Amino acid sequence: MRVLIINHHDSFVYNLVQIVREFGMCDYTIVNEEDLSSSWHLFSTHTHILLSPGPGLPYEYDRLLEVVRTFAPTHSILGVCLGLQAMVLALGGKLECLTSPKHGHAGILEILNKDSLLLAHLDLPVWVGRYHSWVADKKSLPKDFSVDALDDEGNIAVLSHAKFRMWGVQFHPESIMTPQGRKMIEAWLLS
Repeated sequence: MRVLIINHHDSFVYNLVQIVREFGMCDYTIVNEEDLSSSWHLFSTHTHILLSPGPGLPYEYDRLLEVVRTFAPTHSILGVCLGLQAMVLALGGKLECLTSPKHGHAGILEILNKDSLLLAHLDLPVWVGRYHSWVADKKSLPKDFSVDALDDEGNIAVLSHAKFRMWGVQFHPESIMTPQGRKMIEAWLLS
């Protein structure tokens, strides 16, 4: 397997890279988001796409939504924070701004789908580290998405897609506040 990591310049990106590297069963390439146009050919040689977290909103990045629309049918995709938001927007959903941003907030997931690829092998409770101001809007969520877990305030925390090999998390699996995050990423890598 080959993983294409799209770097949106979040301070946590290289923690994700380290987990992928230490997994050891795959090659990986890091592409900065602003270099996607000149690196488009790389998608044909990679099986997995990791949409990293980053500042701002998904539509502020030139090719991010296009990546999701183009490659969801053919690649296994994991979206982390900004990446989850991009998946939702690209397929017709909306986002909502939190009244109280969660920057460095630890919380417990409410598991709705215990068979979810990212969650099935985890011990309860599942603690996660949240660093975001925006979430996917439940009311406008495209029909093929499944909400696999909610955060401690009832917001979407884990998504999967019925037709595509696509998963998203609205927290940082690479954070020290997400002790089982490595297991989640490894489950995705094996998908």
